[in-house]
Amino acid sequence: MTTRRVLTCVVAAAVVLVLAGCGSTRVDGNRGLSGDCNARIRYSGVIYGPRAALNQAAPRGKLLLGTADVIGCGGMSAPAVDKVTVYAVKGVSPHVAVTTNDSQWRGVYVAEGLPEESWPSQLRR
Repeated sequence: MTTRRVLTCVVAAAVVLVLAGCGSTRVDGNRGLSGDCNARIRYSGVIYGPRAALNQAAPRGKLLLGTADVIGCGGMSAPAVDKVTVYAVKGVSPHVAVTTNDSQWRGVYVAEGLPEESWPSQLRR
């Protein structure tokens, strides 16, 4: 093989590797590498996300907060894919976490960017 042909093969292989990586994963500042976006809750200027370490049995408080948007990828301006009713978690500020019993999105969601070590004990497993 000539030097030119070897170089062409190396460049072609590099292009294939780069294109294979495009779209398969993305880098997310809060969660590292991730594929599809998880459903998140947007309520009162805060985005809440599901986290594996959350205590999904955390007791729901009596405080009905209202209606919130369910969003996928994107930030505060992301389009809503659904609406849910959100409640406070008993003993936890709504700025920290919310919960919903809506069947498709049932669970506890914590404010994005809040480090796990700062979660109140009710939210920890």
